[in-house]
Order: sequence, then C-alpha cells, then structure tokens
Amino acid sequence: MYTEFFKLCGYEQDEIERERPRIDKAFKRLGLDTEDIRRGEKRVRELFDIELEGVRKLLGIWMKELIDLVLAKDEGKKVVYGSYPPIKQAYMVPMYACEDLYVTTPELVIDITMGSIFDKLNPILEAAEENGLAPGLAHCSLLQARLGALVKGMIPVPDLLLNSAHFCDQTPKVDELIHELYGATVAYMDSCWDQNWGDYPNLKERRIEYMGGRIDMAWQTVEEVLGCQITEESQHSAARENAKLWANYITLTDFVAGCDPQPLSQVDQALIFYFIVGVPTRHGEELNGAISTLIREAKQRFDRGKGVVEKGAPRVVWCVPSTVDPEILRMVEGLGLAVPLTIYAWLSPLARSKTKHRAFAERIAESLLRDNMVFGTEGFIEYIKQMCRTWKLEGLIHYYPFSCRPISFPALMIKKAVQDELNIPVLALEADWYDKRDYGVEQLRTRVETFAELLKAN
Repeated sequence: MYTEFFKLCGYEQDEIERERPRIDKAFKRLGLDTEDIRRGEKRVRELFDIELEGVRKLLGIWMKELIDLVLAKDEGKKVVYGSYPPIKQAYMVPMYACEDLYVTTPELVIDITMGSIFDKLNPILEAAEENGLAPGLAHCSLLQARLGALVKGMIPVPDLLLNSAHFCDQTPKVDELIHELYGATVAYMDSCWDQNWGDYPNLKERRIEYMGGRIDMAWQTVEEVLGCQITEESQHSAARENAKLWANYITLTDFVAGCDPQPLSQVDQALIFYFIVGVPTRHGEELNGAISTLIREAKQRFDRGKGVVEKGAPRVVWCVPSTVDPEILRMVEGLGLAVPLTIYAWLSPLARSKTKHRAFAERIAESLLRDNMVFGTEGFIEYIKQMCRTWKLEGLIHYYPFSCRPISFPALMIKKAVQDELNIPVLALEADWYDKRDYGVEQLRTRVETFAELLKAN
C-alpha cells in the first residue's frame, strides 16, 4: 500500500519491511488510508524536488519523526512537548539527559507531514475548534494542530509541556487548556519585552537574566516530574549538536543565496528549516547527512547552470515558508521570482556573535533574545533591512500570518521602513502559514503576479 511512497521518501526496501509493523500501527492511529497515501505520493512528486537524494532523505526523516511521535508512549518513552516559536536548546538538554525521553514540537511534525505531505490537516484543526479554540477568533492554526492532534488521539498526552512563552501569548494559554483537559504539567519559559526603541542592538541584562532563570526553573521541573538529572554534559551535548546542525545549514543557505541561478527551492530548504529552528530530533546524524548531500547536489546543479528559476530573475526575500502549503512558494517561483533567502533562515552578524554569559541558561537566553523579531519590533526591522543590504535583494514579500499578533502588527512598519530607507518595493501579503482554508494559491497569485511584473520592469 505504501511501499512506493516510502521509497520516494528515501527509505530502502529492507527498511520499509523492518519498519512495517510500526508504520501500520502509526498510520492506523493517524487515519491514513490508501487514498491518503496516493495523495501523499502525488504531492511528494509534484511539490518536492525528489530528483535530489537530499530532499528524499529529508522527507524520510519527517516521516520517521511522525511515526516516533505517534508511537512514543507505546514504545515506553516519557514524552515532552516543546512549543513554537521555540527555545530549542532548552528542549534538547533534557533529550540528552534521559535516554527514555522523547522530545519534540508536535505541531510542526503534524503540519509538515499531515499538512504539506498528505494534505489532511483540516480535520485536526476542526477538532481543536470544537474543543476550546473556536473558529473566527484568530486563534493560531499551529496551536490548533497541537490541540487537535491530542483531541483526536493521534499523538500521546505528554508527561510535560516545556512552554516557550517568551514570544507568543497564545501558546501558554493553549498549554494551560491542555493541562486542564489532560492533566499534563506545564513549565513556562517566559521573558519580558521592556526594551526601548533606540536600544537595538543592546539587550537589557534583566531580560537575559530573567529568561535564563525561567529556563533553569523549567529544567528543575523536568527533574522533579520525569526524574531526569540535567547535567553539564547534557547541556554541552545539546549545544554541540545544535551548533553542528546550524553550521551545516548555514553553509547551505549562504551558498544558495549567493547563486544565480538559484539551484534549490525554498520549498525543499524548508524541510531543513523547521528541524533547525523548531524540532529537536534524535535523527540528527541523518539530518546532517541529508544537509551535506543537498550541499553537494546544489553545487553540482550550479556548476551545470541549472536553477529553479532563470538566471537573472529578480531576487526577493520571503517571510517564512508555509508549513502546510508548499504550492505558495512554487507559485512565486513559477512567476519568475528567485527567493534566495527566507527571514529567520539567515543569521545576522549579531546573531553569530559570541555570548559573554557563562551560565548555560543565560547563554541560551541571550542567543535567542538578540535575534531579530524576539528582540522587539526595532530589531525585527533592522534585521530585515540588513538582510536586504547584505544580499542585494530587489524586493521583499512580507508574507505574514494574520493570526500571529507579534508578527502581524509591525507588518506595515516593516514595509514603510524598507521602502523608504532602502528604496526597494515591498508587498505586504496577509495569509496564514499554518492553515490554507482561508488563504490559497489562487487567492494570492494576482497580487504576487503584479508585484513580479513590477520587479521585472525595474
């Protein structure tokens, strides 16, 4: 039933046979039938560049992560869910402290697999809307996936929620609801936003110290609830593996951003992006291998002059790839626009600078808080301007989710700053990164097409 699908996702025949009992059990719980698998196979062929071995491997890692998530409790794991936007290193430390711990950000795994691959996310979102996250109230659809997958019994109830309350005010409220519904313990890692306009790039020390303290308190909860001991070794292991993945990923993104024609689509790079920024995985060695393979294949394509768009195409920066609808970025490329970079996939010089803090939790906090949007609106605007200048980009499509308050409210401020100070065109494109029921390709095409013609005329 699914042999060909898994081969497209980089599995070998013997691996499929070995994993068949786990796949059968997971797919039954997810409600994936023959029709869904056929649709998934069709979407993989049409939307992802499976000519590339690296892309096939990445799709396979996402499928492994989905199966691991669904079966975690069945296989004797204690389950910890981080949230998004993440404090990823803070999630990774417990993962390296306890062998029997499964740690993930479930909403991203559900969105990429059940959304982008199988196009079967809507029933999950509807389940959340019927159980506390009512439709029409601009609830984040990523959080609806988190709750809906629990409501439908697709994913296990966690033993602990490590909530990244430093940026999104909806995330802690949803985890509070999950606590009330299922009894899961919640540890909140929050921050404070008291940064004045004009402070950038200087972070207030109290923000770092407060957030570092909250991370330490969350790790204490891990020890109390799960019996894991957070050690220096587990901290160093998390930092080492996270740095290794980021270094590999930045090698790829910087190379692609400097190429003309652009050899890889952001659709395929997004399969790495969401692992790097949001999902701790024990498949890290495989992930690094897939990235290295993709670097090699990108260089081979560039040497042959092959690109996803024509050489000399206008270069624009895109906000963040949709987790559920790869067709949108494929549409942008089809209109003749190169998207060499997406926001947050590029590390600014400030983000790459070394921290001066010695306490591990404070180092995590500083690294996160000095990074563009989390610093505050001023930092977000400066980051985007710096990216446009560094890579000589010719336009910005600020594709932002209407239901995300921290990202949607500065949209017009960003547009004005980039247009006035850099003199490059900006299209502010309201949509939803995590739900395509209200925003689809055809609805957005007309505006992007007009913008593309403007850039080509310039």
